[in-house]
Amino acid sequence: MGRPALRVLEFVTSTYLVALLLDYLAYSHGLAAEGSPAVTVWGTARMWSVAGVTLAYLITRRVGVRGWLREVVGLSGGAVVYYLLSPLLAYAALGFYVLVAYPLGLFDFGAYVELVASRLREGGVDLIPDSRRPGFVKP
Repeated sequence: MGRPALRVLEFVTSTYLVALLLDYLAYSHGLAAEGSPAVTVWGTARMWSVAGVTLAYLITRRVGVRGWLREVVGLSGGAVVYYLLSPLLAYAALGFYVLVAYPLGLFDFGAYVELVASRLREGGVDLIPDSRRPGFVKP
């Protein structure tokens, strides 16, 4: 096995070990109970554990973090513009779907409106004033 392959194996192993340690601590101390605020802390630590291991690995290998990041990410003006505009692609795809599906009867806005309204009602929000309710009789 070559030197680069050994470094990759070392990095992957250390990343999985840190994740395993975080999972073990969470489950052995009962922190993974649903709805517990500790779940958020554990999830955040678990999510950022790879970034932490990467940073630790770069520091122990005496690699310049800024230079490495600039080399890997290679941010240019065009890349930043495309990065910021990329979420619009999902909205454009949804818009295209609605334009094609609505005339064919495959898309119903009413279902989404009713879903949102029912969730708001469950939360105690009343959307329609009494005077506009069907069958309302003024006292």
